[in-house]
Amino acid sequence: MHIKVSLNCILIPMNDFPSPASEGYRMPAEWEPHAGTWLTWPHDPETWPYQEMEQVESDYLQIVKTIAQGEQTHILVQDKSAEETLHSKLQSNGVNMGQVFLYDIPTNDSWIRDYGPNFLVREKEVAINDWDFDSWGRKYKWELDDLAGSIITEQLQFPKFKPRIVLEGGAIEVNGSGTCLTTDSCILNPNRNGGIRRERMEKFLKNYLGTSKIIWLSGDLEGDDTDGHIDNLARFVNPTTIVCSLEKNERDTNYLGLKHNYERLQAAKDQDGNPFHIIPLPMPGYVGTEEERLPASYANFYITNYAVLVPIYDHPNDEKALELIAPLFPNRNIIPIPCKTLIWGLGGIHCLTQQQPQADAKTIAALPVKPANHDRDELGDGGKGNQADFSQGITGPGGAVIGKAHKHHDNDGCTPDKDQKPGQIITFGQAQRANTQQGRDNQVVTYHGGKGDGRNNDHAGTGRKSANIGKKRQ
Repeated sequence: MHIKVSLNCILIPMNDFPSPASEGYRMPAEWEPHAGTWLTWPHDPETWPYQEMEQVESDYLQIVKTIAQGEQTHILVQDKSAEETLHSKLQSNGVNMGQVFLYDIPTNDSWIRDYGPNFLVREKEVAINDWDFDSWGRKYKWELDDLAGSIITEQLQFPKFKPRIVLEGGAIEVNGSGTCLTTDSCILNPNRNGGIRRERMEKFLKNYLGTSKIIWLSGDLEGDDTDGHIDNLARFVNPTTIVCSLEKNERDTNYLGLKHNYERLQAAKDQDGNPFHIIPLPMPGYVGTEEERLPASYANFYITNYAVLVPIYDHPNDEKALELIAPLFPNRNIIPIPCKTLIWGLGGIHCLTQQQPQADAKTIAALPVKPANHDRDELGDGGKGNQADFSQGITGPGGAVIGKAHKHHDNDGCTPDKDQKPGQIITFGQAQRANTQQGRDNQVVTYHGGKGDGRNNDHAGTGRKSANIGKKRQ
């Protein structure tokens, strides 16, 4: 039986309903089951100034390899040539290619959290919010990023809502039960939506995320060009528990702002009027050069189906952060990802990923799920049974083919490590052999690199500078 999911483009003025909330949709928490994760492969050296792209790609590779062990991994690439190159690179590095889908969709940058689709669920049905994106207040080029998000949204064939306001995915954090965390320094900033009033923005967040309670924090980390994304500051780890970045050094420029947010969360209540359990999360100290500090934070972790990917910065607090996060996710591996290079792009693991929640059999038709004997699949909706039709490309304005999704089924050569035991501390290299079943063993993966003060003074200033000092990428 063929089930086609209709594309419902719903353009809704603020006070004209139905809205996602009125239709029963909500934004799920990140720990709820994923159908997959979306990423954009790095391609612009200006995003990571003075860093070797080979190292950037190596760090990305660790992220992709880890995610693909437990869920479908969807990666945007610039063109067909880049797709072929990446396929070869992933295959040669033992990535589970049966879980990988490559899409020829050009972008300006790699921070898909902010311009990618914002997924919603209603029971087991999926819909999408297609927010506008303008590169964090038109700081950099953004047109291709904004278009890429819309292309994904249109081609997935889920019901769509178009709020017609600017909002980045890294600016919102939900517990899946009705509460949203955000910052007024970011989403109320005059460089977005003309400085929308708090009351009006709260209505948008409640109507389009299916939340009933908004908790507002303030400020940003030094060096943060997003004006204060919440995913660097505070994160839900379950419906009632929040980890909050907290700086202990009173002379640190981040000290007062983070302390204020911590105190605000301690006094906050959830959607049912109950207090939260607030856990302070250490900061990695000063990361950057004498000329520029980078917005490094352990809060920028990403939760997959079987693992939590935690950024580390070659700092003594790395192990403290890993040990603190591990018991908060007893059914997931804790995987450290070196981010001293990635943070030069002024973002981290969470910024580079976007989760797609699990759908049921009626909506799974929008996903590339053909049997393994099909080695080239394309995104669509006209397949046999509940499978996708991969005969159509991804088109932009005027009908021009912009991107295609290709699925590659290759043996990754990885075998389960049956010798691992619950609670075992393993290295990152060992973690690469872990499979989905091992993800239930509450393993903590530690990074055994050098320990320093987090400073890196080997580089001059960057091409993409932090917004707080008024410098921008050329």
